[in-house]
Amino acid sequence: MEHLSHMEKETIAEVGNISLGAAASALSLILNRRVNITAPNLEIHTVSQIKQSFPLPCLLVEVSYLSGLQGNNVLLIKQEDALVIAGLMMGMPGVSSLGEMEISAIQEAMNQMMGYMATSMSEMFGQVVEITPPKLTSCIIAEQEFTNIEESSLAVQVSFSIKVEGAIDSKLIQIIPLDFAKNMAAFLLSDGEATLEAAFSEEAQEVAVETGPVNNRIQDTELPAATFHDGKQSPSGELLNEGNWNKLDIAREIPLEVTVILGKSRML
Repeated sequence: MEHLSHMEKETIAEVGNISLGAAASALSLILNRRVNITAPNLEIHTVSQIKQSFPLPCLLVEVSYLSGLQGNNVLLIKQEDALVIAGLMMGMPGVSSLGEMEISAIQEAMNQMMGYMATSMSEMFGQVVEITPPKLTSCIIAEQEFTNIEESSLAVQVSFSIKVEGAIDSKLIQIIPLDFAKNMAAFLLSDGEATLEAAFSEEAQEVAVETGPVNNRIQDTELPAATFHDGKQSPSGELLNEGNWNKLDIAREIPLEVTVILGKSRML
């Protein structure tokens, strides 16, 4: 994967662990289920290639960043997994279709998950991250057109194996536009003096440094509620030193198969 240096890959993997892990921690609390996740695997593909690999019906969850980050976050959940989640939340296992009650239950789960995700990003980057309430749409992702990401653009695909106790044994995939991923890594690999605006206004530098593998078992940390906004309030590079790794030291367990596409964005 010549597009990313070793340290950039390690850092992007940790961003995935933390942000989606935070979202999944919220769902884990809602479902009261034990979850397990493997270390992430990174690949680079075009957005079109990634979309074509998801021909099944999905639930599309759209979130826009209003402050801290500027852009869009798209979360995809396989419909069969969404049905399992809705059934567990309502105490009705074996749900076979997404009706009004099921969508309402999943909407609440997404509110919590995206709130935790925004809070974790805020802690990582040292900026308040404010988001819109998530919008849900049922679709087939291979046929869905994204307005904020070009089909031919390169993206980092971060894959996890996920197990939810007695319910789901699946895959979790996070997709981040390559430029956006490199900029996030550049900021987190800096000496701490760089600003987010500077990190996202210049081309990220490749960091040719070898380190050990990312720790699978990150320490557990409770996250505060995040901020939502809908017109009102609701929820050269260097080795990472101890202080910088502490930015990434948040524990998360991830409970379902999802695909996340962080829209072509810039940091504020």
